[in-house]
Amino acid sequence: MRQDPRLVRDIIETWFGLTRPVGQRFYATSGFGLAAFKYGVDVTLVWLATGTVWTPLGYIHPSLAARESSVGIPPQWVFLTPVVWGLPFLRSEHGEFRLVALGPRHTPLEGGTWYRNNLFPQLYWNLWSDALIHRIHRRALEHVKHRSEAGAVAER
Repeated sequence: MRQDPRLVRDIIETWFGLTRPVGQRFYATSGFGLAAFKYGVDVTLVWLATGTVWTPLGYIHPSLAARESSVGIPPQWVFLTPVVWGLPFLRSEHGEFRLVALGPRHTPLEGGTWYRNNLFPQLYWNLWSDALIHRIHRRALEHVKHRSEAGAVAER
């Protein structure tokens, strides 16, 4: 059976481009397929390191202690590899700072960031990623705000 190269190109352009509309069937098929592929790679790594099969419930459990109890205590790289492997599925989309002129000598700095979570199941991972990324971004934005305001006060 021979693959049509246009089909493969279309799939890749849809996955990694930001301009194509995506239907529900393609979205669901891609999400389940990529999640199954990622699970297979991660389970294989754990099996190679420990000789234990990582169950789906053990895999999605958010507690590192629960994961370790399900597969034993493998080398640290076993747990770091899925994190690195998952990075393309969570990406920063946009960040910006705005200077708002409110009058002479009063220009507050406002900032915002946006990210895209492509981890499956998205509803589950949004709970964790929203809370964590919100804290990280808030800390970074507050740091920039304090540094910029401290510089403005020093110049007066």
